[in-house]
Amino acid sequence: MLTIIILCLLCTLFGIGGLVFAIAGGLLKFSFKLLIFSITLIITILCGIPLLLAGLFFGGLAFLF
Repeated sequence: MLTIIILCLLCTLFGIGGLVFAIAGGLLKFSFKLLIFSITLIITILCGIPLLLAGLFFGGLAFLF
């Protein structure tokens, strides 16, 4: 259970790092496709984090009982 949580946190950290890099690269090169991709990634992360936390919370509860 703990390894799953750590993996999720690492993926989230690398995802946010990649996101910042993609936005910076998109703004520097004015790459429209990269900018759209980064905006989609932002929306996915914003929607995904609460779902991930809820999943971990209920997964933890199910693990306890």
